[in-house]
Amino acid sequence: MSNESIRFNCPEQYQNRLFLFPSDIQEIFGIGESLCYTYLKDPPFRTEKVGTKIMIFANSFWDWYNYGK
Repeated sequence: MSNESIRFNCPEQYQNRLFLFPSDIQEIFGIGESLCYTYLKDPPFRTEKVGTKIMIFANSFWDWYNYGK
């Protein structure tokens, strides 16, 4: 098993995604929209605001999710 496959240990529907969105975070954690946006104000993984959209860098999120929690 390569390091890359370990690094991106995530559900199949997210494996080829460069970015996640708040709706993905809501689904992954089973939380509501309000709590999700509150959490994304200061997340422990890399995000970027593009216009009015928040984009979560998938590699940063999955590194934190699998190894940094």
